[in-house]
Amino acid sequence: MTLCNVGPRWLPLVAGAGVLISIDGMPLGRWLHGVNGSFSIPCVCVLLDFFTAPLLKRPFLDERARWTIAWMSFFSGLFLFPMALGVGSFDPYQLGNGVLGITTVAGVTAMVLLWNGNRAGWVLVVTGICWQARCLESENAWDYLIDPILFAMCCLQIFGATLLKGYRLLKGIVRGESRVARATVAGIMCCILGVHMPSEAATAQIAEQSPEKSSSLATIDDIDEAWALTATKLQQRAAALKNELLAEMIDQWKMTTAGDVQHIFRIPQSVERPVDLHDAAAIDLWNDFVTARKKTAESEFVLSVKAAQEGRRCESLQLLYRVLRNDPDHALARNATGWVRHGEQWIFPEVARRLDAGEEYEKEFGWMSKDRLARYKEGQRYVQGKWKTAAEDAARLPPLEQGWKVSSDHWKIVSTKGIQSAVQMAEDLEETFTVWQQVFGCFAIESEELSKRLTGRSHPRTREIMLAVSFRDREQYIADLKKFEPSIARSLGFYYPVTKTVYLFVDDEENLLTVHHEATHQLFAEIKKSNHLVGERYGFWAIEAAACYMEGLVQTPYGWRLGGIEAGRVPAARHRFKEDQFYVPLIELTRMGRADFQSDPRLPQIYSQISGLADFFMNGKHGHYRQAFMEYLSHVYRGTINADSLEQLCKQTLSVLDEEYREHILR
Repeated sequence: MTLCNVGPRWLPLVAGAGVLISIDGMPLGRWLHGVNGSFSIPCVCVLLDFFTAPLLKRPFLDERARWTIAWMSFFSGLFLFPMALGVGSFDPYQLGNGVLGITTVAGVTAMVLLWNGNRAGWVLVVTGICWQARCLESENAWDYLIDPILFAMCCLQIFGATLLKGYRLLKGIVRGESRVARATVAGIMCCILGVHMPSEAATAQIAEQSPEKSSSLATIDDIDEAWALTATKLQQRAAALKNELLAEMIDQWKMTTAGDVQHIFRIPQSVERPVDLHDAAAIDLWNDFVTARKKTAESEFVLSVKAAQEGRRCESLQLLYRVLRNDPDHALARNATGWVRHGEQWIFPEVARRLDAGEEYEKEFGWMSKDRLARYKEGQRYVQGKWKTAAEDAARLPPLEQGWKVSSDHWKIVSTKGIQSAVQMAEDLEETFTVWQQVFGCFAIESEELSKRLTGRSHPRTREIMLAVSFRDREQYIADLKKFEPSIARSLGFYYPVTKTVYLFVDDEENLLTVHHEATHQLFAEIKKSNHLVGERYGFWAIEAAACYMEGLVQTPYGWRLGGIEAGRVPAARHRFKEDQFYVPLIELTRMGRADFQSDPRLPQIYSQISGLADFFMNGKHGHYRQAFMEYLSHVYRGTINADSLEQLCKQTLSVLDEEYREHILR
């Protein structure tokens, strides 16, 4: 007997109707969507067989096929889900990308099953066809083979059958020989006690990690002070050598974490010695400079781990990027911030997947297969299934579906303006991604996952590629998007969550701020699973505030600077508050849903204000409310936001926050 034959057959119909029941403004089925995004093909086949069995004289899936699917799904889920959630150092989900990997295993299994007359083989054949046709949103073969619901069903089926057999076996043992039964029970109890008794090594490890042992850790101010002393000595040596290059590098290396702005670093692949250093004394000084940086990085890493253990994710990640600035080869810091090691390079998992698929990157064309890239370098272009010259390709004025396509590390871009426009947008989007990771990274990772990565017990996983569109002119932008947004003519960019796509109209002087703004919306919505009713009830202001905050990005020699009283729209917020006496109290603003916010006649003034509020919550009082604001955004995107969430997370009343904002914007 299997689970497919247990219970009344009307029960699934009642359960199916139950998903239509609305809870808190959203059907129950949509709440369950966050647990199981889509059913795998074997799961659909099993469910269809269950419903059609009463209508057929002979069900398609016999007992043998059902048990085969159960065991295949059980072992697939046992292999995939624990490691994909961070158990161990290997992420098997990447095996579902491309032809090689789990698809090869499934194909061979299907042939073996069909050869032996097992109908479960046909289920795998149908699964392969659906994967090739991209019937689901995902391109990963795992999502077609297994899902959490099917895995849970198979676990229950196998567990139930095992429990029944065990009961019958134990019953026979008790009847046949009571001593054997007693010995079996005693053995089980000893095993249980043995498992729960901690070993001496485990006890010592726990003692080593106790708070008393870590209470003597230095503060970031201590680290900065120690670096200042070291840097002074190094500068004196550089002055004695009359090496202005090293003296300047050492002088400019100091970077303060606290303050009213955020520093975002360009993280190099590794530490590279300047080519202008030739004499032995200068090289020795450079090596000592690098050694001092690595020592500082270790101290910063210790503080980062401590911050993560205490739940201060934002501070922990901020310290990790300081670690990587000082020591780009710090493996645990790289792991915690999303990189993987591939050969001699530190790259993102999405890049590793492309390299493993045999693709290459060229700045002029993005990621392509090696063969196609070679022909592009020769001046050929692939257009609608045919090869043409670059001149013929550039002369086109295509509709959106025939536009130029460019793949970057994290985006697939379509442009109707030309391949150069698509490439430029790819660079701008990737810049946004780099900055977003450092500024809002704690939104994307939970404390438990961060702690695991910091100790190497979990590793970054590949994310889905995001989509972006660039139009050649304003007329095409409006014509193509007015079906989505009637007021599209008032904008230069638009993120549409239904299609998970950023749409941008970029004029001849590309509006980089618009790219940052709209890509920020996309990153918040897609880096983690979000509710489809984001900001509908409360908190919509925070969604726009975070995007406006990114408009204040300024390039620097070390990377970027973000925030501050003169950044982006913050000066306008200051003017509105000081000169126009305009301010919407937080008690009113936080209770606005999307419709109320977007239809408010004061919308231009409100946009200025929320830009100032974003700077306040991110940088005010030396970043005191930064993590609370990240938690608030998480609740908004999960759909769990309430009218009083902001004051609960900030542990401060809204009226006090209003007053603190006044002090911040007028300082």
